[in-house]
Amino acid sequence: MISLIILFIVPHTYGVNSQVLTTQVESLCMTDFVVVNMNSPEVNIRNYTLCYNRIPNYEINVHGYNIKSLCFVHPDYLIVNKSTLFLNRCGEWLQIIGPSENIVNCMVAGSADIGTADSTLAIERRTIGVYSLLYKRLTSGVDNTKNYLTQVTMFEVAFDLGIPPSFYVIYRNESSVTIQFTDHNRPPE
Repeated sequence: MISLIILFIVPHTYGVNSQVLTTQVESLCMTDFVVVNMNSPEVNIRNYTLCYNRIPNYEINVHGYNIKSLCFVHPDYLIVNKSTLFLNRCGEWLQIIGPSENIVNCMVAGSADIGTADSTLAIERRTIGVYSLLYKRLTSGVDNTKNYLTQVTMFEVAFDLGIPPSFYVIYRNESSVTIQFTDHNRPPE
């Protein structure tokens, strides 16, 4: 026991392990994203796809639509490559925090290629589109026609929605069935 203490004290005394004492932890949040108000006339939506439009009454049957908490990611980020398979982000929940410091949870409802007057491809790929109601919550309700873009911090979250997940049969023939999941807290694998 004494030899262990001596071995620990000696390197620390001479500064050999001084690098080990400072440990940096990577944050789980992503701070290099922007949110755009998709209802603004200053915003150009070039490519817009919906995840759930093949489900009957999706505006009522899908929880994110029902509570009007939708967001749209760039088409390049709608599909996630997980080494052995590809996952669709449809239905994934994001937690977004803007300048108001209000936490907004939104469901990925599709993809949108969104441009603004001064945007570059690098910015457009990190743009999350939301409708004006959520945008006002992120920006403390500042209502100005030129206020259509804000920087945000974004997390991917998996929490209990308080409702059971569902799946719908989209297509069926004699050899295959296509189903779509809704109201899940993370994309099914």
